[in-house]
Amino acid sequence: MVWFNGIVSVQPICEIARPFILIVIFLCPVKYYTMHKRCYMVSIKKNFLRFLPYGTSILFGLIIYFIGIYLNDNLKSLFVNVSAAFLSIPLLFLFYEVFRKFSHRRLNKEIYNYAKLQIDSEVLSILSRLTKLVYPVELQDLSINSLNRFIWIPMEELHKLLLESQYLGFQIYNKWDKCEKYFEDVLKNTFVLDKLEDESIICIIEILKAIKSFEQAFSIEDLYIQVANNESDYKITGDLSTINATSRLLLLKKVGNEQYQVKDFGDFHISDRDKLLCTFRVNEHIVNYFIQDILNVLASIIKWLDSTGKEIILDTNQFKLITKCNTKS
Repeated sequence: MVWFNGIVSVQPICEIARPFILIVIFLCPVKYYTMHKRCYMVSIKKNFLRFLPYGTSILFGLIIYFIGIYLNDNLKSLFVNVSAAFLSIPLLFLFYEVFRKFSHRRLNKEIYNYAKLQIDSEVLSILSRLTKLVYPVELQDLSINSLNRFIWIPMEELHKLLLESQYLGFQIYNKWDKCEKYFEDVLKNTFVLDKLEDESIICIIEILKAIKSFEQAFSIEDLYIQVANNESDYKITGDLSTINATSRLLLLKKVGNEQYQVKDFGDFHISDRDKLLCTFRVNEHIVNYFIQDILNVLASIIKWLDSTGKEIILDTNQFKLITKCNTKS
């Protein structure tokens, strides 16, 4: 069984920056050395592929040189000159790359930290939204430990949870357009992409593809079946009079006489507003397709974390960390 072990610490990104919280999420298998060995092998593979062109050219140059010293003078001179070219060109490029990266090391690090901060914030939002989509409103827990467990949720548990639970329309009609647009904008930013590793860029693309596939699942006819009309313990507020296609709305839960507590928010199409307080359940005949799309999104997030240091960096101005404590009398 594989699980997360969350460790929270405070870390400033730079002296003039506002404080950030670094939430380190270790992907911890039962046997730690397995994970350590896998990370070590990934690092070796990346460095090997990076220096393979240089090494191939240098090796080919040495082969030509040693062949040439056994030939006559005319051919020997030709082979030595060709060998010198094969040796000098990759060495010049290698020295250029090393000095270029060294001279831009600080800038590259700051841009990478900024990009990871922004992407990690969106990744955490995706995890939160998936949690809200899988668990009924009254069972939702967005604590760090809960998100750690959710990202590794077994298929069997997810299957049981989706079939046995009932959901508000507010949970299932929330649009993912802004999430998709965010990752599309990241992939258009060549300045940021230039500072990311190829593996990290591939992970971003996989997250975007997984989200698009996941959202398409909602177009499946009868994915959700309505089982009840408007829920009296909740109400919707926001710009309900707007004629825009999509608007931001709030879900409020009644906690007393004319008193309400904000439970969730989201963006909804005007055609879905009348169904937001209705109760639905997942169609048992289609649930397996839906489960696979959810697991694909989680797998793409895990791959992103795995390629960027197994940590999530958060801005405390965007997210508030709440720790739940159990007290004994």
